[in-house]
Amino acid sequence: MPALTDFSPAELLLVVHERHAPLLRQLLRLTFLDLLRKEALSLEHRYSQPHPSDPAVLYTYVCAGPMLGAYSYLPHEKPLLELFLQDPSFQTQFRQYVRMLMQRVGSVRAYYQLILQNDRTAELFIHASWWRRLIGYITPTTQGSNFDQFVRNELINLDKQLVRCANQPTAETQTWLHNLQGLLFLLPSFTSPVGRQLETEMRELEHVEGTSDAGGSTWNDCADTFDSHCPSHDGHSGCGGHGDGHGHSSDSGCSSGCSGCSSGCGGCGGVD
Repeated sequence: MPALTDFSPAELLLVVHERHAPLLRQLLRLTFLDLLRKEALSLEHRYSQPHPSDPAVLYTYVCAGPMLGAYSYLPHEKPLLELFLQDPSFQTQFRQYVRMLMQRVGSVRAYYQLILQNDRTAELFIHASWWRRLIGYITPTTQGSNFDQFVRNELINLDKQLVRCANQPTAETQTWLHNLQGLLFLLPSFTSPVGRQLETEMRELEHVEGTSDAGGSTWNDCADTFDSHCPSHDGHSGCGGHGDGHGHSSDSGCSSGCSGCSSGCGGCGGVD
């Protein structure tokens, strides 16, 4: 089996998702977080006070990261980087970035095709007839089905370790988190305020513009869960891993432990 860290989080989600049809906002969230981790993108927070009598408001800007110039991007990562590749000094408010990103990507089916342009992922799926590709119908090969089960099992085992590491903020834990790379974002117990904000902005745009995500269902239709896609280690679907019983993700795991992952623990690069 190929190493899981050879694949991007979005590629792995396409493999393990029910019916291999994740929502566009799930795929973009994972890709965005991974590009922040790799420092191809970065976030800056600035206060703005248009008038002295107005309260200062904190805005988040998306900017080119320090590693962008040397980064070799995948086809499905290009839409998130293109504006900064054209002009490394370009920066924009987070909400405007999300709007421009969705316009550039178009449909979830178009994004599936970008992911499948990578040969290592494409070989896991049958090259369906044109009309099946058009409607986003993706069928795994035997190799793809075996890899799907392998990834699911690995993610469940890794999530068990993530829960344990929440109570063990040691140097070894930091190293382990760092070595997870983008796999961290797929674990049911991982939560990310930045990822949640990105997905919320996309939901609001869909509502305002009267569009809907043409992808398949979320993982077991956990519509309120932003940071879980795979089965948790207790055998239930990934509705937050350790949620409150109502489909809302808790902050057990990295964002509430592991020596303060929200401030940058190496494993998640401070992206949440």
